[in-house]
Amino acid sequence: MTQKLHCVVERVVDHGERVYTLALRPERLVPRFRAGQFLHLALDPYDPTGFWPESRVFSIASPPAQRDSVRITYAVHGKFTARMEADLVEGRRVWIKMPYGDFVIANRGDVALFAYSTESTAFTALR
Repeated sequence: MTQKLHCVVERVVDHGERVYTLALRPERLVPRFRAGQFLHLALDPYDPTGFWPESRVFSIASPPAQRDSVRITYAVHGKFTARMEADLVEGRRVWIKMPYGDFVIANRGDVALFAYSTESTAFTALR
């Protein structure tokens, strides 16, 4: 079931060339999710009596067993991600809602996965 969680930006990793990884610490354990799913990230405050603020979707880069934090990786390509680059610092509060999607691999055998740029982020959770 999808949940909305208030999070603190615990760590920002600058990989260079405007690519970043965020480690987010949620207010409680994130809901169970499967590798390959994604989340919505909102930078503005969320009021449960109103609508969900503007957000973007990002693949979950952390493994499903790690439910006390969640990681995403993004590249700056538009206004929202430029705002993320400018505003997201350690200690900043954000909102996520998750999990979404069904890009999951049921086969536990060997698989070959191909992706370009930050599209490969979803694969990092498949450890």
